[in-house]
Amino acid sequence: MFNKYCDEIEKLNNFTKEDILNKKFELFNDTTMKIYYAPHNEVINENAKIFIVGIAPGWTQTAIAYKTAHEGLVKKLGYEEIQKECKKNLRFAGSM
Repeated sequence: MFNKYCDEIEKLNNFTKEDILNKKFELFNDTTMKIYYAPHNEVINENAKIFIVGIAPGWTQTAIAYKTAHEGLVKKLGYEEIQKECKKNLRFAGSM
């Protein structure tokens, strides 16, 4: 999914809720819930020994993921490298 949103992420100048939680990044919307894309879970560690279940990312992690993706796109890093940086930078970031 990262490829689908790269152009919009690269155009971002600010990382406020208004800049990210909008139609450009909306995945699902009904009367009870909205779901937005976050560049945080594109890389899967097939050798992981622990699986943590929870509702993530929260706003803090989402903002970090967008900032990290934006910086990588501006620097013209490869998509895989950007995705790994997003996952690394936001895991357990902020309050839980």
